[in-house]
Amino acid sequence: MHLQQVSEIFFDETIAMSARTETARSSGAAATAGQDFLGLLEPLCRHGMQRCLDAGEALSAVPELRVELSGAAGGDRLRLGGWVEQISERSATFRVRAQAAGGIAFEATLRFDVVADPARTTPPHRLATPAPRSAVAQRGLALAAG
Repeated sequence: MHLQQVSEIFFDETIAMSARTETARSSGAAATAGQDFLGLLEPLCRHGMQRCLDAGEALSAVPELRVELSGAAGGDRLRLGGWVEQISERSATFRVRAQAAGGIAFEATLRFDVVADPARTTPPHRLATPAPRSAVAQRGLALAAG
C-alpha cells in the first residue's frame, strides 16, 4: 500500500436522497437508513483505496456505524464527503459524512484493512523431483553409457 497516496484520498459528491431512505427513516429504522448511506459511501472510499494497492493486495472493510439522521427528506440533495482520518502500515480509516440542508444526515467511520488478495494467491510451487531409481536400473544406465 502506498501510504502517501492513501493519505491524500478524499471525495466530495452531491446526490439526491432516495425515497427508500426517507421511508426507512420515517418508520424509525435508523439502522436501515444508515446502511443505505453506507452503501453510497463505501464504494467511494474503496475506489480511492484500490488505486493505492500493490499487486497481490486486497481490501477488507470494517464499518463502524454511528447513525445521525437529520431532517433530510426524499429528493433532498445530499453532499457526500469522505477523507482519510487515520492511517497505518496496513489500514486506513475514513471519516464519511452525508450532509443535507438541515445538517448532518449520516456520519460514520470506515476502516479498510489491506490483506493478501485471495484471487492472486497461488499455492507454493514444488520442484518436480525424479522418482528414485533402483540399483538395477542405475547399473543398466552405467553399462549402456560405458
